[in-house]
Amino acid sequence: GPATAVGLLVASVAILRLQTNDEDPGPWPNNKGVCKCLNWRETYTTGSVPCGKALEFYVATSKGVKGDKAASTLGDEFCGKFFERIDSSFCVNLDFTHSSDINGMQWCFVSAK
Repeated sequence: GPATAVGLLVASVAILRLQTNDEDPGPWPNNKGVCKCLNWRETYTTGSVPCGKALEFYVATSKGVKGDKAASTLGDEFCGKFFERIDSSFCVNLDFTHSSDINGMQWCFVSAK
């Protein structure tokens, strides 16, 4: 099926989630202009959004772990060692464990403009 995108506003950036419906669509065709995924490292280092305030800990929060507990447990591993180091602008899997029914959902930051 066709890809479905949903945007959520966070500070001065928005979150983009992309559902691929188990297809490999290649580069997302609208990944340009204001819909272009922002560079992960730049988004965090400029203070546009703090790591952990969006969907970074979804793998835990989707299972009922509170945000502050997820941050204290996973913050360094997920933010410091992964998200904040990505010097690129690709989408990441929402649930990289493939243990839920949302396989295929991906997200990235986009401009709120």
